[in-house]
Amino acid sequence: MVDNKCETTTELKLWIIEFDIIGSNNKGCAVVKAKNPKQAEILLVTQGISNGNPKKYSITRIAEIIPSPEAMLICEQWAHPVDDY
Repeated sequence: MVDNKCETTTELKLWIIEFDIIGSNNKGCAVVKAKNPKQAEILLVTQGISNGNPKKYSITRIAEIIPSPEAMLICEQWAHPVDDY
């Protein structure tokens, strides 16, 4: 049997998003699984910690994470500047 449906499948990718929190000196990062960077941004602002106020996010960088077939560190976040440690 042949399936004639026109179905396009787009592989989900990992994206790292760095952002500033507007109205404070805080910064943050998130790892999002999405089809493209625009969808990753939308998922962050609608599902992130500030989802009640998505305008608090000022995206500074979005980059694709290309996983290695080997074991690897995916994400690390520091709460303070490195110089404080």
